[in-house]
Amino acid sequence: MKKLFALLVLVFAVALVSACKSNKAPATDKIEGCLTYAEYMAKADDEAVVIAAYVQGKQVYAEAYGNTSLYLQDENGGYFVYRWVCTQEEYDNVKVGSLVKVTGTKTSWSGEVEIKDAKVEVLDAKLWTADPTDVTAKFGTEELVNFQNMYVVIKGAELVASTIKDDDTSYPFLYKYNGSGDRGDDIYYNVKIGDEVYTFVVESDYQNADSETYKALEGAKIGDKLDIYGILYWYNGPQPHTSKVVKK
Repeated sequence: MKKLFALLVLVFAVALVSACKSNKAPATDKIEGCLTYAEYMAKADDEAVVIAAYVQGKQVYAEAYGNTSLYLQDENGGYFVYRWVCTQEEYDNVKVGSLVKVTGTKTSWSGEVEIKDAKVEVLDAKLWTADPTDVTAKFGTEELVNFQNMYVVIKGAELVASTIKDDDTSYPFLYKYNGSGDRGDDIYYNVKIGDEVYTFVVESDYQNADSETYKALEGAKIGDKLDIYGILYWYNGPQPHTSKVVKK
């Protein structure tokens, strides 16, 4: 009997440890008036939507325009809130990890599905942030788009050359998409995954020039193998907004 009791205690302990290690998002599909992720994706462009999800990242507050953009995720998918008009106080009140309710209009631009004209309400300050989903093997497949706007990791991507029009020089990255920028602007860089080359970006509104991410890309060299973390943004194909870079 004692052995049976000890075994049951062990099984319970293992289950408890496994549960503690689980990082699945608390369910949002029962929140009154909110669409599930599947229902949201089924909506047509320019239709009204209401969703609830957890904030995974915030772009800087643009004082000149009184807005910002948010990266969100729930238990089933990711969302991008484009240029939410808010005050500085409202911006500060939305914390990374907070559960928020977003009312707005679904739209898309160059393949990116997003919410515009948004109103954002904090439902719960309880923090939840996602573990990255490894989508390395999904690049080059039709499945990849199913992870759009989620926090992901791409492992072992090879940094390859970027070039500027009418310039034969190879660069490890460009300031702005065409190389016309300066330090502090967005960083665009090319990586090879499998047999294909993709363009990723460090959004300066998300990871500025003082961030470790920005500096890591500035210090990278052509041929480096990188583990790249970020939000799987879409612009005529996958173009992740990078939040972390680890050289292998």
